[in-house]
Amino acid sequence: MKRPSRSRRTTRLLLIAVSPARELLLRADPGLVKELVETHVSGKAIPGALEVSEWTALERAFAERPDGEGPGAIDAIAPRLGLPLYEDRDVEASRYLRSADVARVVDALRRLPPSAREGSAFDSVLGFYEGLRGAGNGALVIRYKG
Repeated sequence: MKRPSRSRRTTRLLLIAVSPARELLLRADPGLVKELVETHVSGKAIPGALEVSEWTALERAFAERPDGEGPGAIDAIAPRLGLPLYEDRDVEASRYLRSADVARVVDALRRLPPSAREGSAFDSVLGFYEGLRGAGNGALVIRYKG
C-alpha cells in the first residue's frame, strides 16, 4: 500500500516588532509566540511583522564573512543573543532582542560590504531593524515550520 504524500514543510523566518507593552506580554506568557505564528500562518495581519522569504541566502552571506563583520549581522536572522522565549515541534526557535541588541544588529548590517548586501531580502531586513531602532523597540525573531 502506498503512503499518502505529505506536503513538505520548510523552515520560515518571521520578524516581529516588539513594543514595551508587547514585551511585557511575551515575558509573562512565552506561549504567545506560538499564537503569533498561528495567526500569521492563518493569513491574519500582525502589526510590525515581516516574513523573510530568502533568509537562507542571507544566513550564508552573513555567516561566511571572513573579516568578522558577519557575526553581528547574523544575529538579525539567527540570533545568538537575546532572550530565548519558546520552542516546540513547529516553532524551532524564538528570541527576543532588546532595543540595545537591535541597535547592534543595525550597525553590523550597515558595515557589511555591498557583496553581502544584495537582494531585496537584505533591504527588507535592514529596513525592518532600522525602523525598530528609530522607535526604540525590540524584535522577536521566530523560525518556524510552515
